Amino acid sequence: MGRVNRDALAADQAGGTSDERVPAPPLLYSPVNSNKWYSHRVGPSGSSRPNTSSWPPAYGSATYGCAACCSWVPTSFSLFYDPLGIPVGDGVPQGVEGFDGCEQQYDDATYLFENGWSTANPSIATVDTHGMHTGMGVGSTTTLVTSEPIEVQIPHNTHCFLEQRSVQGNDNVMAYAQISSTTVAPSTIGPHDSATVTVQVFHQDTTGISSPQVTVLIGTYSADPSGLTVTYSPTSRVVSLSGQQGKVTATFTVSSPSDMGTVVIQATLSSASPAGQITIKDPNPATNARATLSTTN
Repeated sequence: MGRVNRDALAADQAGGTSDERVPAPPLLYSPVNSNKWYSHRVGPSGSSRPNTSSWPPAYGSATYGCAACCSWVPTSFSLFYDPLGIPVGDGVPQGVEGFDGCEQQYDDATYLFENGWSTANPSIATVDTHGMHTGMGVGSTTTLVTSEPIEVQIPHNTHCFLEQRSVQGNDNVMAYAQISSTTVAPSTIGPHDSATVTVQVFHQDTTGISSPQVTVLIGTYSADPSGLTVTYSPTSRVVSLSGQQGKVTATFTVSSPSDMGTVVIQATLSSASPAGQITIKDPNPATNARATLSTTN
């Protein structure tokens, strides 16, 4: 290890001689500019930090030690989701993470892969320059994303190198089921009365899917007063989603209010199957899954 002397370096740079020759400093070499040694985080495409060194842009005194490159670990890149589930007609974001050798942790590396996205079958799914996927038709395809040239660290090497890295993953585009309306009739009941809750579930075309189904659940979203309870029968039903795009219906009975007041009934979907071919989409607006029941003494 040593210390750089300004006069010696100036003489060396000018082609002169000096009794204090300084060997090439063991600092980080920039593959972008072969005349530049640096010790700071560089640009949006990665980072490089020698462990103990400092080298100013102008020649001058600087201490240095045994430097080592730190940047992205090249084998660490992976997609956020694999497979990525995408409802037909909807957009779902995808991204890339990698291990940052400088921070010693996994971090979002998506910005390094801008403009590098593609899908193998655009009739199943498409992807934009930022990784936003759109489901075009039920089925499976793959995504390939390639980075810009980025700095990566090589094990047992004090230099960082520019490399392009590619990551591949799977996309499952699924038909979706979604609650389209929830009603209760009559809308007012007494302690010895009952009402029928009707939940309509929209589903996309499932003609190519074997035995598609979803479970409809019913319960109380809120009650006023808070202690007011009612009884549901049943509390869940499995409904078939077979056939072309359309709606199916599940009915429930609500009865036996414990007090006078208001109950907001909530319907939800769960357990869509077959897994990977049917997905559940939140109701839009959320009130499509709710109905209000008034109770009397």
